[in-house]
Amino acid sequence: MGTLGALLVAGSAVALTATAAAAADPHCNYPYGSNTCLTIEDIGWGISRVLVGIDVQMSQQEAQYLIDANGGRPFVVQLLAHDHDDPADDTSGLGEFDLNDPRISWSVSAWEGGLSGSFAIEIASYILNEDKDGRDEIVARVELYDPHYPGPAPFHSGIVVGYW
Repeated sequence: MGTLGALLVAGSAVALTATAAAAADPHCNYPYGSNTCLTIEDIGWGISRVLVGIDVQMSQQEAQYLIDANGGRPFVVQLLAHDHDDPADDTSGLGEFDLNDPRISWSVSAWEGGLSGSFAIEIASYILNEDKDGRDEIVARVELYDPHYPGPAPFHSGIVVGYW
């Protein structure tokens, strides 16, 4: 499963449930040909570690082309408030992972199964408090840029629910 699989199988990511207790599962979405996951871990002192990973099936040559054509950064990662039935409809952005930001650790790789990316940042937990009066629903949107298409291809993670 590539970079994401190694990260998640190693057990380094812990997600939050609706009661903000630790759970072992990342929150993933598996549309045909891809896998996008979001994990949020409460590390204490009002800080959360946010992990996003993606695998997209394609040839290794196409994956390497997309990496090279985008200066090594074919993805843009965003955290969104999920207040609709379809994550594609969400417009309330909670933050974008700027890959130039030194606080972001990230990797992108081409391998025989396709293109993979993993992204991690520690942020103030209150940023995830998208519903000021209760339960918060967070989803990650990962956009893949391909010079052959006029716009990015969006991929959405599963939904992480908690109280921040």
